[in-house]
Amino acid sequence: YIEVFLEKDALASVLYPVTAEWDVPLMVTRGFSSLTFLYNAAEVMKQQRALGKDCHILTMYDFDASGQIAGQKVGETISELAGFEVQVSNLAVTLDQIREMNLQTRDAKKADFQKGWKHDFSCELDAIDPDQLQQILTDAIEDLADHDHLNTVRAIEEAEQEALDEFVANFRSA
Repeated sequence: YIEVFLEKDALASVLYPVTAEWDVPLMVTRGFSSLTFLYNAAEVMKQQRALGKDCHILTMYDFDASGQIAGQKVGETISELAGFEVQVSNLAVTLDQIREMNLQTRDAKKADFQKGWKHDFSCELDAIDPDQLQQILTDAIEDLADHDHLNTVRAIEEAEQEALDEFVANFRSA
């Protein structure tokens, strides 16, 4: 079971096509999540765990003190509320992505240093090209997918499409 936690509401429309295709919930947090929001997510995780599923959270937050702390708190709080360790992967923005993609940065805020930020710069999630964000998310979901189950579902969908095509062809000729 996978959920995606996204800091920026403005990027939801970019990532929704990916999450919709995979039937993965997209949780827009707009920064720090309320305890109620995280409690509800933890309840869903407990239900999924009861069904025998591993639970994963994929996070996408700014590379600054607030973004990194908010992303980390999501996993910690949900794990605590659910009563088991939920696997959390920070997909973006990472220091490696800033370097590899040559992302635009800005000077770190004074408040970031007061929160323990160790970098003299920060980077907005919006700095990553939307197509790259979609690919990062797609790759992460594909890595976690049950490929045997996925292949079975795809075969069923293909058989259903063939049956529909045959029905339409027969209907038109009748």
